[in-house]
Amino acid sequence: MIGTILGGRYKILEEVGKGGMAYVYKAHCNVLNRIVAVKMLRNDLEGGDEFVNRFNAEAQSAACLTHPNIVSIFDVGEEDGMYYIVMEYLDGITLKEYIKSKGKLSSAESADIASQICSALMCAHEKNIIHRDIKPHNIMITGDNLVKVTDFGIARASSNATMQVGDSILGSVHYISPEQARGGYVDCRSDIYSLGIVLYEMLTGKVPFESDSPIAIAMKHLEETPVQPKLLSPDISDELQEVVLKAISKETRKRYQNVAAMKSDLDTIITMLKTLPAESDEIMLDEDADMKIVSSLGEAYDIEAAEENINIDSDDTSDTLENDEPDYDESDDTYIEDDYSEEYDEDDDEYDEYDEEYDEPQKRSVFNMVLAAILIALVVVGGSSLALLYSFNPDAPIFTLFKNNDVDIPDFMGLTFEEAEALAAQYGLLIEIGDEESSPYPEGTVIYQSKNKGNSVKKGTQLTVHLSTGPEKLDPDSYRGLSDSVIDDFIEKGYDVDVKYKTDAEISKGRIIDVEQNGNKIIFTVSNGSGDIDCVVPDLLNLTEAEAREKLEDNGLRLNGDIKYLDSDTVEEGKVVQQSIDPGEKVAPKTKITIYLASKDGNSDEEEKPSSETKVKEKTFNYSTEALQGPTKVKIVEKSSDGSTKTIFEQTVDPATLDEIVVKVKGTKVNEYSVYLNGEFSLKSQIDFSR
Repeated sequence: MIGTILGGRYKILEEVGKGGMAYVYKAHCNVLNRIVAVKMLRNDLEGGDEFVNRFNAEAQSAACLTHPNIVSIFDVGEEDGMYYIVMEYLDGITLKEYIKSKGKLSSAESADIASQICSALMCAHEKNIIHRDIKPHNIMITGDNLVKVTDFGIARASSNATMQVGDSILGSVHYISPEQARGGYVDCRSDIYSLGIVLYEMLTGKVPFESDSPIAIAMKHLEETPVQPKLLSPDISDELQEVVLKAISKETRKRYQNVAAMKSDLDTIITMLKTLPAESDEIMLDEDADMKIVSSLGEAYDIEAAEENINIDSDDTSDTLENDEPDYDESDDTYIEDDYSEEYDEDDDEYDEYDEEYDEPQKRSVFNMVLAAILIALVVVGGSSLALLYSFNPDAPIFTLFKNNDVDIPDFMGLTFEEAEALAAQYGLLIEIGDEESSPYPEGTVIYQSKNKGNSVKKGTQLTVHLSTGPEKLDPDSYRGLSDSVIDDFIEKGYDVDVKYKTDAEISKGRIIDVEQNGNKIIFTVSNGSGDIDCVVPDLLNLTEAEAREKLEDNGLRLNGDIKYLDSDTVEEGKVVQQSIDPGEKVAPKTKITIYLASKDGNSDEEEKPSSETKVKEKTFNYSTEALQGPTKVKIVEKSSDGSTKTIFEQTVDPATLDEIVVKVKGTKVNEYSVYLNGEFSLKSQIDFSR
């Protein structure tokens, strides 16, 4: 594949990885002059159709997700039977490789990585997409510690695929949820379970369940209780262990019910860990070989001084602490004479000396009490004085002397370099200019910073920023005839993009006809092909009636003059709250679209609106090809009960190889179907979905 050019623009440079389903290559996009990653489906797989479907599912799932913690999808394509996805190229390693390199991660780092994964999953779950295969192998760590979730190969919309597919269990067995293992109901809590296993592995360096057999591991997920993380790694905080155990509960009702709740707990723990002192409990020897004990707070205690305080004679350690004073019998308020007191009965002078020595600690005790009282008084008075001083001058040296030298990086995005430099100086940071590149943002403004805002760094750290050279100046001739997939690149970069469609006999459908540009506003005109072609229904939500009419006409469609109204608390009055045909549907040119405008006065046509609760049924439209005379261009047009039309089948059919055309159709009432042969009307039939 090295040197191959895909789609006329992606030149394969080198192979960077491979898995059971696909190869991943580093490639260069010749149109936008940037490095991308190309994921190509292996062509040596058995059951190819299933893998093609899963491969396409990955593209569809990830393409609709835009988030800093999710690998971006730029393009999809097929060339000479090779299916590929073009995505963001990341300079980093997988989380699995990162864990292996370090053995295990600290509580703070593990919580931070898990929190970023939560952010990615929140974006996916909001669009009802369940990843279903969260594992360290599918998580990338970039050079600036940014986490990127990738590989949505078996992700599915939760409303359509909440069960296993056929007899196969989807998901990696070490991280699979119990419900996936048994082929049961799968929702966002299944991803939470897998993330909990990943967090367990980060903290301990091990997965909770191991065995020689994948089936045995799956059964352990169903039946066995994992070893608590703190038993494997005692330095894990109790709070973080609770997060792990809650996430990997075998019963979904006992887990976090959504990723946002798990992220909230992780972020709280991250904040708590930042305020704790550095963890170190160890015994060390200084240069003079005098032993000192170093506590977790860094305080040093001299053993020799400690011996003096507890009256142990370092020259004679035979006496125990029990012999330092006589035993006391509460029954008669007298000291019980033991061997130690008898020794002093033999010599009164020595005994008197002993009494004086025995009284000395009591004297010291009184002295210490007086000293403690004085110190407490000084602390109270001093504390009050400091509080008063702080209220007038919080930046006084006495308050800043022991402050943490770490600072949180501010947001430089959108600032000029001079503004960014001044802001960095306020935080004790340095910045330098790196690359300059075109972007939709004003010339000279920051469009990239080497470390994300909010990250903690030491004062004096130098950061790199990239500056914008202003919007890219497009040459319409260089884009004429290119696939409309390039438009997504400009949307991703932040340009204000509009797309118009136009019939063109010279340029194929889906190819660019013309480009107009005004600064960061770009209008692409795309070919609808020639003849009787389909039009894509645009999104009219939140538009006024006039704006909706204009947008429909730009897309070759018409507005139904019979405007409807619906009560709405979320959409501004007089703007579109619903449309008769969903955005993205393909319909015949000049199809009329009915819009529903938001109403606040109860004047609602709600009884006439397309109800989301109306039961949609699926049937098949069958057409026999026996009457066809050789290869024939067959077109089937569906007219729904609301009057909208769309083409559901259009291709050249050879009756010698295909004796019947079968098309799956959906509806709620009566739909009408017209068949055209080589452009000529042939027959019309109906299907009643209400029966």
